[in-house]
Amino acid sequence: MEPYIDGLQVNLDRRFQNLNIMGAFHMLGPQAVKEDDSINLENIKTLSTKLLQQPDSHALQEWSSFRQHMLTGSFKDMDQLTRMSKLASNLDEWCQIYPSLSKLASQHHRVVSNLTFPQ
Repeated sequence: MEPYIDGLQVNLDRRFQNLNIMGAFHMLGPQAVKEDDSINLENIKTLSTKLLQQPDSHALQEWSSFRQHMLTGSFKDMDQLTRMSKLASNLDEWCQIYPSLSKLASQHHRVVSNLTFPQ
């Protein structure tokens, strides 16, 4: 019975290894601005470590300004998908204002694709 349980544990770990990354994208969702900001900062650190080729300090610096846009500005009434699409779009100014957060938003599609259709 033990080899079965060990194999099951290995398969579960392999299948859900990116779950923390998917959960970290919650920081771009509508509820994120209402939560304790320490959670969002940890999510940014997680995403920066896993997906960006730069220190997380860039994304953390962008976060405080972007958070205000989520609370009262252009991103206030958007759902998460619309917000990430606008942030990741090269046709909009937001990718230049928030380059690190824009990269994270564009990486979301890649991560979702890899989880949905594993290699």
